[in-house]
Amino acid sequence: MHEGKGEGAIVAGPRSSLPALGLALLCALTAGCGGSKDDASSEANEVIRNLKSLKPGEFLIQGQRREKFSGPYTFKPGGYLFRFRRLGDSGRLTVSLETRRGSKRAGYKLLVDTERAMGTRSVPVKGKRYVHIVSSADGYLLRFTPKRRATG
Repeated sequence: MHEGKGEGAIVAGPRSSLPALGLALLCALTAGCGGSKDDASSEANEVIRNLKSLKPGEFLIQGQRREKFSGPYTFKPGGYLFRFRRLGDSGRLTVSLETRRGSKRAGYKLLVDTERAMGTRSVPVKGKRYVHIVSSADGYLLRFTPKRRATG
């Protein structure tokens, strides 16, 4: 878990670790994220669905904070497919990759700055990067999936 109640970042690993991660996230979600019990139950079910769908090497970041740094993550060569979903009816979502927290110097890459509810884009990146999220929405879900490399 990273920074704050009800917020999580998950990196897919061995399948045997998924139940423990799911239990930890479920406890965090139901332990006072705000909202009703139905909201917490719905959020917990979504987290569990997302956990079960992770493939090896994927990064999943789910949160509600207005500004958050997550990571650093080690992105493997070959690039990633970045998918985002903004939760709620409206709001702006800005996501960037940074080699140093808050730095727009070398290694900075703006991934998205939008009011769209969801989207996908290809990201040519490798090495250690922080994910910097700024959101005016009710929440967000970000997923980085490694691209399959051609074998020859």
